[in-house]
Amino acid sequence: MRIAFAPNQFETAELLSRMTGTATVAKASYNFSGSRLSPVMGHINASVEHIQRPLMTPDEVGRIKPPRKEGEGNSERIVDPGDMLIFVSGHHPILGTQMLYFTDPVLASRAQLPPPDEFWSIEKGVVVKQPPIDRTRHEISEAETLAPQANDVAGGPAPVEELPNPRMQGFIEEFKTGANTSSCK
Repeated sequence: MRIAFAPNQFETAELLSRMTGTATVAKASYNFSGSRLSPVMGHINASVEHIQRPLMTPDEVGRIKPPRKEGEGNSERIVDPGDMLIFVSGHHPILGTQMLYFTDPVLASRAQLPPPDEFWSIEKGVVVKQPPIDRTRHEISEAETLAPQANDVAGGPAPVEELPNPRMQGFIEEFKTGANTSSCK
């Protein structure tokens, strides 16, 4: 799902116009022939032509109503909702009105909830706690815990920034032993 608000660049308005798609509309045209000053026209020809046009032109997209704001700087607040375009896969685009969650008591209370400090997932049908984000769960994880030894580097002790990090050390170790090379083919 994509949601677009009033654009401030013409390129964005063109993109949104293309995303809305096109429609076929009927265009009527009338031709009159005969003397202009005569009380009755000699001949009237009416025709209807079906043409393709964008659902919203870039100009129309650029004129989407933005939200009304009051105040300036840090005290600026939205006081009236604006319009928005909603794109959902497999459906026609929707021209809707923004919902101001902070004016709804239930949604405003949900917005005040702190972010979660623990995450859970389902793995092989079992609910498990996810590991901290700074750790990975690879098969070679024991190599990630090893600290490089300064004397292992050729030429004696090296500055800390030149030592391989634990992940790189695990990669080098795996490369030297040829482990798991069949899965890389």
